[in-house]
Amino acid sequence: SAEADAAAARQVATGSSRRACWESRDVFFACMDAGPQDEIGERCTKQWEAFNTRCLPSWVKHFMVQKNLESRPKAAFGQPSAR
Repeated sequence: SAEADAAAARQVATGSSRRACWESRDVFFACMDAGPQDEIGERCTKQWEAFNTRCLPSWVKHFMVQKNLESRPKAAFGQPSAR
């Protein structure tokens, strides 16, 4: 609801809430990188829930897009890869 979104936005506006979001993002991404991709769902459930609880949905989406772009080869973006 709009009220819930506004309350979440106010919560994230504080420095400690932003740090908690970033920390939970970092923990989740570390879990993602720690093993086979096909086991993330089993291995990282708690980290994913914390990430989604501590961050606004728009932030989760933004961070996930960044993570996915980061893992692509640079050549995919028109930059030659180092040889």
